[in-house]
Amino acid sequence: MMGDHEQKPIEHPLRNPFVWMLLCILGWSVVSGLSMILVAIKTNDGVVIDDYYRQGRLINRRTELDQQAADYGLRAELSIHDSATGLQLHQGQLVSYPQQLQLTLWHSTMSGHDQTQQLLHLGGGHYSQQLPQSLRPGRWHLELKTAEWRLVGDIHVPDQTQVELSPSAMVFSQ
Repeated sequence: MMGDHEQKPIEHPLRNPFVWMLLCILGWSVVSGLSMILVAIKTNDGVVIDDYYRQGRLINRRTELDQQAADYGLRAELSIHDSATGLQLHQGQLVSYPQQLQLTLWHSTMSGHDQTQQLLHLGGGHYSQQLPQSLRPGRWHLELKTAEWRLVGDIHVPDQTQVELSPSAMVFSQ
């Protein structure tokens, strides 16, 4: 009777292809996870805007500045060549040109390269200033403002060297 039932030898688990497939999936997950951790540690992207709450509260103030610029009928043409900026402000209904304007340039993804400059009035609505460093390639958000109004625009460096600044489009949609 014993001879009728022959026992199959137990196969070693590592000889089964499904075990290897599971081990490969687990191994790939570990390698991918460690690679992502390494990239996250080595690259410091930085937050584009550090204080979201404060920025949210300033939206109403920016809207007021945009509306004031629209009421004055202001627009400006900015040209950037290497690290020099030139600006022509079209006066609209302003009584006089401001002696200086604040130009802020935000890189869309690298906050460490953001710049703020004071443009000095040269006469006749012409303003100029040297940037401390050339703009890195990519999309830049621009804001030109005084205490009373602001103009905004976007430029893609190095494809564009000139851009027209105008009140925010949000003003016109209200």
